[in-house]
Amino acid sequence: MSAVLDSAVVIGLLDPDDNQHEASYSVFRELVPPLYMHPINLAECFVRHSHAGTISEARRDLMELGIIPEPITHRNQDSWGEAIAIAEIRAESDLKIPDACTLGLGLKHPEAKFIAFDMRLAAKAREAGLTVITQQPEGLTAN
Repeated sequence: MSAVLDSAVVIGLLDPDDNQHEASYSVFRELVPPLYMHPINLAECFVRHSHAGTISEARRDLMELGIIPEPITHRNQDSWGEAIAIAEIRAESDLKIPDACTLGLGLKHPEAKFIAFDMRLAAKAREAGLTVITQQPEGLTAN
């Protein structure tokens, strides 16, 4: 299944010591590319690797998994359009900018599974009619 991914899911996958590692691994076993992430969310995934000097390796791993960096707006639209789209989603949803980016990408790809471990983001995605997979105390759940 194609999917839109929140950064926590990918961070958990890349870091075996992360408390979301097992849940992330479980999710990724079921996914089939394309796997979409907003560039802002990818940047969140690369912070730890920037400190460690392993961005190239992390990028390679994510590319091998089939992760595609994609803006909310069409690729040929300028950065003004992307900024406005993010601002509108943030204003309407009251989510922080990174979560607004993930939600916007989910709205762009409503056929894809929306995977987020943040409960507030997952709830906003459900309200928008997206199919959400998230981590609950009892394990992975889908709406």
